[in-house]
Amino acid sequence: MKKVYSLLLGMLVLSAQLFAQRTVTGKVTDENGGPISGASVLVKGTKVGVSTAADGTYTITVPSGGKILVFSSVNFEELEQGIGTQNTISVKLKSQQKALDEVVVVTYGVAKKETFTGSAAKISAKDIQNRPLTNVGNALIGSAPGIAATTSNGQPGSSPTIRIRGFGSISASSDPLYVVDGVPFTAAIGNINMDDVESISVLKDAATTSLYGSRAANGVVMITTKKGKKGRNLINVKYNTSLTSRAIPDYDRVNGREYLPLMWEAYRNSLVYRATPTPGPRADSIASGLITGQNGIIDLLAYNPFNVPKNQVMFTSGLLNPNADIIYKKEDLDWFDPLTRNGVRNEYSVNFSGGSDKTDYLMSFAYTKENGYIKRSDFERFNARVNVNTQIKEWFKTGMNLSFVRSGGNFASTDGSNSIVNPFFFAARMGPIYPYYAYDPNNPGQYLLDANGNKQYDFGNSTLPGLPTRPAGAYGGRHTIAENELSSEFFRRNVFNGRTYAEVKLLEGLKFTTNLGVDYTNRYDITFQNRVIGDGAPAGRASKDYQTLVGITFNQLLNYDKKAGRSNFGVLAGHESYSEKQDFLSGTRQGQVVDNNVQLINFTTTTNLSSQEDNRSIESYFGNLKYDFDNKLFFTLGGRTDGNSRFSKDFRWGRFWSMSGAWVISKERFMQNIRFVNFLKLRSSYGTTGNE
Repeated sequence: MKKVYSLLLGMLVLSAQLFAQRTVTGKVTDENGGPISGASVLVKGTKVGVSTAADGTYTITVPSGGKILVFSSVNFEELEQGIGTQNTISVKLKSQQKALDEVVVVTYGVAKKETFTGSAAKISAKDIQNRPLTNVGNALIGSAPGIAATTSNGQPGSSPTIRIRGFGSISASSDPLYVVDGVPFTAAIGNINMDDVESISVLKDAATTSLYGSRAANGVVMITTKKGKKGRNLINVKYNTSLTSRAIPDYDRVNGREYLPLMWEAYRNSLVYRATPTPGPRADSIASGLITGQNGIIDLLAYNPFNVPKNQVMFTSGLLNPNADIIYKKEDLDWFDPLTRNGVRNEYSVNFSGGSDKTDYLMSFAYTKENGYIKRSDFERFNARVNVNTQIKEWFKTGMNLSFVRSGGNFASTDGSNSIVNPFFFAARMGPIYPYYAYDPNNPGQYLLDANGNKQYDFGNSTLPGLPTRPAGAYGGRHTIAENELSSEFFRRNVFNGRTYAEVKLLEGLKFTTNLGVDYTNRYDITFQNRVIGDGAPAGRASKDYQTLVGITFNQLLNYDKKAGRSNFGVLAGHESYSEKQDFLSGTRQGQVVDNNVQLINFTTTTNLSSQEDNRSIESYFGNLKYDFDNKLFFTLGGRTDGNSRFSKDFRWGRFWSMSGAWVISKERFMQNIRFVNFLKLRSSYGTTGNE
């Protein structure tokens, strides 16, 4: 009877499984209705899948719970299709040719990815729209191969160091050249609102960058801002918020009860293993503070954080007295907590865009506020942009792109990773027996309050009555928490960027374009070091630095394009003038008169006053020749001559050239039946660039 029940039960389970599974059939075709053989048909979330036959048909058994079929094939976009109650599902896959037709912004023009003979990476607005980015430098991190980025500090609003072609010079800059809307950008990239960015092209090889000559050795980053779309009037409102915290947990640190035995052992060993060694038992007693006239470990550390006399804290065995309890509050021994917080970043942006048949426009406004991980570090920025383009005549087009940025921020004192001014360095090396608040030596465990009943910081230099001086290794006379609160360092920056152009069609295929770009930056920095504690004590001092930077670029481009049969020609000839002027003014005074006033007039003695003006200019002539045959074979030849005022007259002019070629092998007839290769291109390039 049991065998009969088991057989019936097995048949019931098998029939349930057969009922849950079902068969789906169909056909996979391209946009023109042609069958796609070898296409993959997969039940999403499972490993169940089949391939289509030569006529594009397929049959697949869908397991219980299967709801979506995923169709994919080389050269086609992936497609997901819900199953529902259908038993027959036929689909059409879209070609991926659009990806090959994608336009990349290159030097003085654009190029299709398929026809491009150089090395470049494109980052679109869609690639970065969901990332909380403050500037272009952050957008480049991890976005494309061949880009190295390092972040020297976590200051809000700061830009990472970008390296595209490695280190090109020992003394000169290795930063890439940034070009915004076709004109080199003479300002910090942190001024650009990321919501205004349409695309970023990173040009990496010499053949691609050589048309920028003496400034292209470190690569070129081409930034294109957004424009309005004709026939579409849009209002976009966007709000982003994010939190900043420590990414990697801090390493485990010893507490006060673990710290004393380690310090005792180190001191004891220094007595035993020195040039004139001390016998072990005597060294044990000295380290424990039991020998009159000899400093014990508590004497060397200067602070006794325990509730027992200093000569009873450590036994001669190196063990801590079990009756010794720390009298300071645990939170007062953690120097990190008062310095850090969870940072918050908020970004608000709105833009209005649209256009008619002849004119398009975009207006955008953005506000960014970011509080950093370190207290007293923050960043604030306001952006505004207007971009208008109009086709006045069939042969004449013009436009302007204007932006204004006002930004500012407060810096935490993080000077050098191995400096006591750096709060992380200071806090990490402070022994866990030293409180940052002062404790009353006459009332163990109680704070030493000021006349108003407020807690006071313990500077570790005996400035408060009855308190000891911390040893050199514990930075007596310094207090990173107090210095961070009492000192200040901040900047304010105003930036104006303007771009305008005119484009004239002279003849069929012949076009003249002129571009004018102006970048203006005004920045001032104020650094105040208080007169209570730190480098500015006891007088207090302040510094002010003013900088004005103006860059003007004016170029003229003549383009000619001609198609003859299966051959296509493109010629570019151009001239460009660039001038830059920087003004610096710096002053430092010390001897603060009145608190809470960091203006230089509030200080008595001038210790530094200097000014400087730098002017430079570049005059350039360049040209480019492009040829392709049947959209399969491509050849590019380019050259540029730069005259740079930074060099003497004998070495002022430099010549740079490049050549490159490409062969789209996948378009050849012998490749048409190789379906696992969707695109194959062989390219080679050679060129020269300079680093001014």
